[in-house]
Amino acid sequence: MSSGHNLVGVWEDPKKKMQVVARYNHPLVGTWQEVENSVSETSVVYKIAVVSGHFVVSGIDESDGTKFMISGVRWDGAALRFTSLFPPTGHRAKHVLRARGPGLMDHEVTSTDYEVWRKRPKAVVTGPQLPNSALPKTASSRKV
Repeated sequence: MSSGHNLVGVWEDPKKKMQVVARYNHPLVGTWQEVENSVSETSVVYKIAVVSGHFVVSGIDESDGTKFMISGVRWDGAALRFTSLFPPTGHRAKHVLRARGPGLMDHEVTSTDYEVWRKRPKAVVTGPQLPNSALPKTASSRKV
């Protein structure tokens, strides 16, 4: 099931033994930016293409030109999945993209941040600190 065009991606479902063709003009192919909103807007842009039978994804932060490292790109016939790594911070995120309508897609992003924590030393429990004059006098300290 091939058109002979070099910009065709094919996904085969091993359970159903069928092929789903992703063509060069697939709805997810293009340059994507976040829809403007009142909460926040990222300067990250993703580019998606179908090249030599595979989806290809690239990402860049247009505010400073930092390129993302993209891995694990896979198409399941309904969603395009990949992992991104932002090199300066090591931030890693998993992405699931689904065509929504003309010129729109749903972008599900899951990220896990890893932090190193340290244990605080146990606090030494002591009584209140009293000046020497306030300490009770013991038998050995009294003058007889």
